[in-house]
Amino acid sequence: MSFVCSVFAHIFHISRFANFTLQSCNTFLYVVCCIIIANKNENKNPPSGVQINILIVNNFSQHIDELEKTVKEQGENAETIHCTDFKARDAENFDAVILSGGSFLSIRKDYGIYDEQREIIKNSNTPILAICLGFQLLCEEYKSEMTTYYPNKIKGCVDIELLENDSLFTGIKNQKLNVVEAHYHAVTKTGNRLKTLAKSEHGTEVVKHKEKQIYGFQFHPELKIENSNGHLLLRNFLQQIKKIKAQ
Repeated sequence: MSFVCSVFAHIFHISRFANFTLQSCNTFLYVVCCIIIANKNENKNPPSGVQINILIVNNFSQHIDELEKTVKEQGENAETIHCTDFKARDAENFDAVILSGGSFLSIRKDYGIYDEQREIIKNSNTPILAICLGFQLLCEEYKSEMTTYYPNKIKGCVDIELLENDSLFTGIKNQKLNVVEAHYHAVTKTGNRLKTLAKSEHGTEVVKHKEKQIYGFQFHPELKIENSNGHLLLRNFLQQIKKIKAQ
């Protein structure tokens, strides 16, 4: 904003003292363009000094260290809590919550361990990013349909197709994503409160809640193999939260 004010001051100076020759008109137009560009950048980018606090819920994930590292590499604060210790009220103290993938208990037989996460998915206004098992919890809560590939596992790099424009996909070259997956279940049809943003040959890959700041990824954005670029979506999610906090 200070830069824009400075540019306005230059315009005022020109209007008072400059003879509006062709050269001064060009100068005036140049300054106006500077205002437009500055204003566009101010609206697009969150202040560099904004730092967000992220709570990561560990669902017995094998990749929890990579997830925490990826968040911190973006310059954000990250705190990890195990799913057996997590309470829905914990979400109120953070700018966003990330529900990790899992390797121990399926959502089909979790003995109530994931109930606190189901609670925030349904009732919290805190932004949420749900990954792999967390994604399946999210989709299950909103009446999505799933299939199982067990005992076979979908594992490795997978190409996914983007279906909708969303700020989540900023910086994705040629609208192509190659992501890392490791799961037995797949979402074949999303519930009516979720929007499908991307899919693969196996099923739905990215969803967004139609009313809340909630996203879900079937893949692991914290894992990087060869040319995979799923981590860009995690970066963009964090940027969205920074913008919300800066408002």
